Amino acid sequence: VRLSTAGGTSPVEGAKVTFIYTDENGQPQVRYQTTDASGLTDTVQIDTPDTSESLSPGNGGTVPFSTVTIRAEAPQYESVLVEGVQVFSGKISLQQIDMIPMPEDPAPQDMLIVINVPPQNL
Repeated sequence: VRLSTAGGTSPVEGAKVTFIYTDENGQPQVRYQTTDASGLTDTVQIDTPDTSESLSPGNGGTVPFSTVTIRAEAPQYESVLVEGVQVFSGKISLQQIDMIPMPEDPAPQDMLIVINVPPQNL
């Protein structure tokens, strides 16, 4: 994950980033990272289905990716929740999240931005 503000020009350092996903055994998993001076987290390993499972008809609807929910929180910024981030087997994914400074007197609706990533039509 890369967090930035001002159109991607200023990294957000020290933000808490939460990754929520289901492992290969169907168990929910939660991982926490903190962004560095470049606004980046360390790489998080996510279980993904084998690509070959999705290549033939009658695969039971298996898709070739896992989905992850990512929440980013930093002081003085609105929190961002990105749902449905797709992670493919053997690929490194980088999710860019643009943080928005918190207004001086924030209303409850200003506290969290929710972004839904639609599934790919594969």
